[in-house]
Amino acid sequence: MFGLFSFSMRVIYVLIIFSVSSIYSQAPFAEGFLDTQKDGPCLTDEERQTIKSQLKKRIAELKQAGKLTILEKNTTVLYDWPVKVAAGLDAYAVHAVSFFVDHDNDSNELQDYECGNRTYDSGSYDHQGTDYYTWPFSWYKMDNDHAEVVAAADGVIIEKFTGRDDRSCDLNGSQWNAVYLMHADTSVTWYGHLKKGSVTTKDVGDTVSVGEYLGIIGSSGNSTGPHLHFEVYDSDDELVDPYYGPCNEFNNDTLWIEQRPYEDSAINALMTHSAPPEFPSCPDQEILNEKDFFLAGEEAFFAAYYRDHLRDQVTDFEIIQPDSTVFQSWSHSPTRRFRSGSYYMWSYIMPFNAQSGTWTFRATFLGEVYEKTFLVPILTDVQNENDILPERSELQQNYPNPFNPETTIAYRLEKSSKVRLTIFNLLGEEVRSLIRVNQSAGDYQVNWNGRDNTGSIVGSGTYLFRLETDTYNETRQMIFLK
Repeated sequence: MFGLFSFSMRVIYVLIIFSVSSIYSQAPFAEGFLDTQKDGPCLTDEERQTIKSQLKKRIAELKQAGKLTILEKNTTVLYDWPVKVAAGLDAYAVHAVSFFVDHDNDSNELQDYECGNRTYDSGSYDHQGTDYYTWPFSWYKMDNDHAEVVAAADGVIIEKFTGRDDRSCDLNGSQWNAVYLMHADTSVTWYGHLKKGSVTTKDVGDTVSVGEYLGIIGSSGNSTGPHLHFEVYDSDDELVDPYYGPCNEFNNDTLWIEQRPYEDSAINALMTHSAPPEFPSCPDQEILNEKDFFLAGEEAFFAAYYRDHLRDQVTDFEIIQPDSTVFQSWSHSPTRRFRSGSYYMWSYIMPFNAQSGTWTFRATFLGEVYEKTFLVPILTDVQNENDILPERSELQQNYPNPFNPETTIAYRLEKSSKVRLTIFNLLGEEVRSLIRVNQSAGDYQVNWNGRDNTGSIVGSGTYLFRLETDTYNETRQMIFLK
């Protein structure tokens, strides 16, 4: 189970408009956070016993077939992190912890390994694993395969399930997609709630290495949002908690190669947006409104997405121009305690004489520096009355073509006009809106980095780009090669 991320049911979303109080301590334009709640078990007692019986049977079959030769007595396997950022994703991390193992056997009494209450129970059920949810934009990340589940240690696949629905929003009694591994010391790790069809193509009995892909974080089974349920059993098939602390009586030491802090405060992502993101009801995908280029005079939104952001933890922000001078700087710290995911967003109007080139949005938090780059395109506007204005409007062929990762589109306007420059696929579906603005007569050029309106890299192929003005329109083709 995972009590997260339907904003209508589980998540408190706050939108607040502020005036600027100070360049040094600036209140956000908007803020949002998650309120994780406890509803019930990921697995019922009956389901868990069925799985354990099935695993026992599989282990016996694999031993007989000689496929568990990795087993070594008198060894202790330590685990690495089971969540990985997908290759090429512009994010520092994709996870946050919602719930740890519950070490208090009394109903309605909570106690995690650190003697806190960052866990849950339900009736006779005490939470038996650790839940890692994806943040920010859980459904978007699931749909785009951004958060990978990987093997926490070398092992053998002793069972796996796939093909089950992955858009669960409640405790509906459905079964999850999962992978189960046995390690050299005969310990077993469970990886549950995986995305439909994402489970490794390796077969039961095949070996995997630490860090190897197992699946994508999803929301299959009893789940209220995309997350990984990670559960660990020792060589005696007894539940253990890889996190060690003063209230963990299951094991005598940490089982992590490197145990992360209880409050693992960090920034998962810095992003730039055309507007605040939208969070529809579960299980609809979030609308990111992500944008990585802005025109002079255009409003831009700058957001930092945190995990375990605690009260009074200060972040220093800067927006840095291409010549390394600072356009804006400010600091911020929350006035309330967030253990779960949270974000803050600020809005600025890009200067009308904005420098063209690569800008940097920078955040310094707890001694770590995080950066996100964005572009201000080169727009050459011929406004001097002594200059020679174009005799006609024209859309020129992009250059280079084919291209990867970036191309330039140039066009001319014979007179002032509303201008729209749009990328389409061959089905006529809009891929990216590049320009929607009023412009004077002149010569212009805009860069496109191969990303669609959601911020994802498009696939290889032929695309159309179309220029529309009050009196002119033209369409050309270009080829993107990955």
